[in-house]
Amino acid sequence: MAPPSNQVIYRRETGRHPIEVIDHDGFRSLHFDRHSVQSRMALDDPLALVLPYTRFLMASLLFLPSPTRALMIGLGGGSVAKYLLHHLPALGLDVVEPDPQVIWTSHEFFYLPRTERLSIHKDDGCHFIRAAQKRPAWPYDLVLIDAFDEAGMVAPVYGRSMISGCHALLETGGVIGINLGKSNKALRSQVLTSLDAVFPRSWLRLPVPHTRNEIALAFGRRTGWRDLESCRRRAVSLGERMSLEWDQFVDTLIQANKPPFWRRLWSWEGA
Repeated sequence: MAPPSNQVIYRRETGRHPIEVIDHDGFRSLHFDRHSVQSRMALDDPLALVLPYTRFLMASLLFLPSPTRALMIGLGGGSVAKYLLHHLPALGLDVVEPDPQVIWTSHEFFYLPRTERLSIHKDDGCHFIRAAQKRPAWPYDLVLIDAFDEAGMVAPVYGRSMISGCHALLETGGVIGINLGKSNKALRSQVLTSLDAVFPRSWLRLPVPHTRNEIALAFGRRTGWRDLESCRRRAVSLGERMSLEWDQFVDTLIQANKPPFWRRLWSWEGA
């Protein structure tokens, strides 16, 4: 039987912010305050990506359908991490999350698996990236940045040095997906300027319809796309494995990026 509507099943003060887990109408949500949702899970389908921005973040896989080593900055309820681990059985995933209570909550209430393929680093994202650049490391082919608190984007994580650091850790042919909030216009503009500087002619915008989110996709070197039909074929192929709005991702990329994005990337790829 489904739990009663709007039931607070867990609450704890962490020193950073309160953490609340709330069940409501068949969904479980993680809150850092009552006004913003950090993560959401369908109780009858825990693997589904419920929040639209999490699904659009998976558009990264249009450019890199089978990553083998990924880094996520920000955990939340672990929806994206859980989805990637389930659908990409060869993936090794590092996640950076500074709050141990968020880590515990993602395992306890949102069913994030404990597996040797998942390493969670209790660390600040900026510190982790700086330290990673100083030691020999196998580079990442997928990097996802999704660091929000109750006030929105965590500003230091979206700074120029952080984006440059992620670029330095990126494998040739790798992809970076960044979740941006439209509410903080100044910080969002700063991120777009940084992307222009760090990834000239090699990043794309993917607005998430009917939300305050936008995904930025940046590329290490080669995209593997040559024309629009290649985009469509890969969307169909991924649709057979993962039930997401792949055609919508492609259509939105085309509409949001001028000149036409496949020509832009083709030109850059051959440069």
